[in-house]
Amino acid sequence: MEGHTYAVHIHVPTWPAPTVPTQTDLTTKICLTKIRINLKHKEAMSLVVRVVAPDKTVWDAEAEEVILPSTTGQLGILGGHAPLLTALDTGVLRVRATSGSKEWTSIALMGGFAEVEADEVTILVNGAELGSSIDQTEAEKAYEAAQAKSTGVSADDRKAVLQASNALKKARARLQASGGSV
Repeated sequence: MEGHTYAVHIHVPTWPAPTVPTQTDLTTKICLTKIRINLKHKEAMSLVVRVVAPDKTVWDAEAEEVILPSTTGQLGILGGHAPLLTALDTGVLRVRATSGSKEWTSIALMGGFAEVEADEVTILVNGAELGSSIDQTEAEKAYEAAQAKSTGVSADDRKAVLQASNALKKARARLQASGGSV
């Protein structure tokens, strides 16, 4: 499709009416009279997404959209996003590839940081696992064991409570990334 030009007429009553139009009034009138609208279909801007753990690069590919498990909640990133640095919680990273597919790739993250700059998302994490490489049955058993352990911890032992809570978060992230539900 080609770009089209449309005339837009806006009548804004003013009181009292100005006697002599100023340069600003004329510029505003010209800008509002002719607005150029580009109707060309623009493809979604892609992102380069890298997920790096201490022992390996887990993901390095282009994507259309990324959903990060930040410490303040889930954070969606599209092409053209403003520069950003955010802390990541243990959770599931979701990536939609640019292949035109509507499917999402899930990656279990074990906390870290994400930097968004110039259509690049760099994710540095303590640990990561592709959802497709996680055995869902094993993940369900690990989640149930972590739940049982967290309910059996004494509230007086803060260290044990924290460890049980972290183990439960990791087990939940792995289960969700594998396609299971919590």
